[in-house]
Amino acid sequence: MLNKGLMGGSFVATPSITSPTSGEIDDTLTPTITASAFVAFGGITHYSTDWQVASDSGFSTIVWESLNDTTNKTSVTTTTLGGGTRYVRCRYKSNTGLWSSWSTSIDYTSPWVAGSNLTITSPTNADVNATSTVTFQAGTYRITLWGAAGGKGAGSSGWGGAGGSTRKSYTFPTSVSLPITIGTGGGEGCHCDPTNPPSCTGPAAAGTPGGGAGGYFTHPNGTWNGGGGGGMSLFSYPTFSIPPIGNPTVTMYAAGGGGGATSGTASAGDQPSAANPGGGWGGAGCNDGGSGGGSAAPDSNGGGGGSHVSGGADYDCEGGNGGQNAGNYDDDWSGNNTSVANPYSSPAYSRTFGSGNGSPGGARIEKL
Repeated sequence: MLNKGLMGGSFVATPSITSPTSGEIDDTLTPTITASAFVAFGGITHYSTDWQVASDSGFSTIVWESLNDTTNKTSVTTTTLGGGTRYVRCRYKSNTGLWSSWSTSIDYTSPWVAGSNLTITSPTNADVNATSTVTFQAGTYRITLWGAAGGKGAGSSGWGGAGGSTRKSYTFPTSVSLPITIGTGGGEGCHCDPTNPPSCTGPAAAGTPGGGAGGYFTHPNGTWNGGGGGGMSLFSYPTFSIPPIGNPTVTMYAAGGGGGATSGTASAGDQPSAANPGGGWGGAGCNDGGSGGGSAAPDSNGGGGGSHVSGGADYDCEGGNGGQNAGNYDDDWSGNNTSVANPYSSPAYSRTFGSGNGSPGGARIEKL
């Protein structure tokens, strides 16, 4: 066997890696590698391909390889590659035993975590923008949750309360797949005018999970609704106790914001419970915005978004403040009526997770 591209008038051209592209930040732990078409002279054909993925540019540490592969000649899907920078190369073999040179290697980033709703923002960080099951590779992670915001009240220029946020670091000794629930924002209150076809009926919808519905009041010109409370975001993970005792878990909660108020005399909507700490209902009076419902159990629940606290002109009531988190977490934050506690803006989704006026919650994962 000759490791040359040219022999007796026959020639196998050096292939190139076409996917992933150099510098790409991938969103899967099992990428599909694609190379350029087989090109040769001298009447020879493509027999097999050597594929290699390494953790270093010199290919001294091979993470995965498929050698003399006669099935996957120009495209192959790897097994799990773990997280970090990965280097990829390939070479082609003809039916006469003639090899091409190795392709120029390309490097890309394999994620430390994987899930259908994740955006990988660097080799170690990921954003979770919707409820998703996330696969963590072995390692230590800092997990930050933002609760969803409450909706604003009818006729209000103000916003609903911002959601709370919370953060905790945790070590996974082995790879594990776990769900992260992202709270949905509270519904915006509206005015139901009996003299015109109503644009809404009933209180503003509650965010989920755990949010309260908006309060409301009845007036001769219709019903005015406060905003619904935002839903909480939560993440449960195993304690990996030694020795194992049952299936113990710890749950992080980031409570939703309270709903915004509108002018009038409040009627209460649905209230969340301390064990289900979504944002509170949005009242119908300027001083009756909804409060959060988070409890203070150690290492358990984040606090709720605060209630509306300031007055204003009719139908112009401001939203509540984001609540500081209760519980034994690394850090506690609070925000104001238009800003989530410790806001994080995702460039991929052009929004700040958990900001005011019914926006959804979110999570960030950082590998330490």
